Amino acid sequence: MLVMQTFRSRWFQKLEKPWPIELGGMILGVLAFWYFIFGKTVGVQTTVLYWGVWLGKTLGFDASSWSFFQGKHAKALLGGFWHHAGSLLVLGIIVGSLLGALTASEFRVRRIASGKQLLAASLGGLLMGYGGRVATTCNVGVYFGLIPSQSLSGWLFMAFVFLGAGVGSWMLIKYFT
Repeated sequence: MLVMQTFRSRWFQKLEKPWPIELGGMILGVLAFWYFIFGKTVGVQTTVLYWGVWLGKTLGFDASSWSFFQGKHAKALLGGFWHHAGSLLVLGIIVGSLLGALTASEFRVRRIASGKQLLAASLGGLLMGYGGRVATTCNVGVYFGLIPSQSLSGWLFMAFVFLGAGVGSWMLIKYFT
């Protein structure tokens, strides 16, 4: 027990302070470059869709007849979670975010303050999910794939994200506080 406390106090105490933004930017840049070199793009939206289909498959639901799964996405139905690189990447994003929050002592479970807050969060999540599906990518894929490759669609996506964030913030203040 004493060994674990010593280890934690020695290493995690250093991590409790925020990292310099430059270091975080460099790490993200190296990871994006590495991912880009291998010809991949980060795609959370489609991966989460696959998760839903795989879960549905275990419950007896069959999505193989959907036109979406007739082309390049047909392989995804066969492999499952542990055989899909995107699933492992998204799992890594989730676990990495959790570890970052835990080591910085920033993880909090908060009680929902009101029904308005629940409605605002649900509406925002639905609109973001719908926007990601319509755009056929997510913000992670845009910022790690489309913008670094100087794709016009990436820059347009970013402009509309800023516009949406502004409108959403205005609506949050006006209607949900």
